[in-house]
Amino acid sequence: MIGLVCLAAAAGRVYADGEGPFLNTDVGASFVTGLPSGLQVDPGIRFSVMPGYRIYNDDIFGVSLELDSGLVWNQIHGSARGDLYQVPFLVGMEYAFHTGCIVEPYIGVAGGGVYSDFDYYSGFAQSQGTVSAGVQAMAGIRFKLSDHAEIGVGYKFLGAWPSNVDFVGTHEAAVTFVWRF
Repeated sequence: MIGLVCLAAAAGRVYADGEGPFLNTDVGASFVTGLPSGLQVDPGIRFSVMPGYRIYNDDIFGVSLELDSGLVWNQIHGSARGDLYQVPFLVGMEYAFHTGCIVEPYIGVAGGGVYSDFDYYSGFAQSQGTVSAGVQAMAGIRFKLSDHAEIGVGYKFLGAWPSNVDFVGTHEAAVTFVWRF
């Protein structure tokens, strides 16, 4: 069956959508590293919305520009208890590799900023919000459902440098969905 799908794709119809706008979303588990010692972070959740535009597309690969924003939430415990919220606002580029069938691996990079908010209780309630530089790398694989829809799995690594912390790294494993207009 997969061979028949790949054969049909080789006829040129799978990637017929070409350049144009799209909306990419993902939701998944987030894992944070890099907080000061004495603080542990539970796995959390990340939801992202990424409007974009595919600027180039041929039989071998496609290149897209994206805006990436959303919300990352993790609980903190240890010497303090509370929540860590992150809101990335990034601009990125993605390369999708056309395999000749419904499978589309992709990689990408992004840069911009991250708003980080630490709401915690350590004797009394405190909140610390900062905006810092942020970078992101991503990779994954999507499966073409139609000329307009794709679903897949992906990984993102978001790095940020909020004040009073040297570095916060957020890993995400997610399910992705793309709608092409």
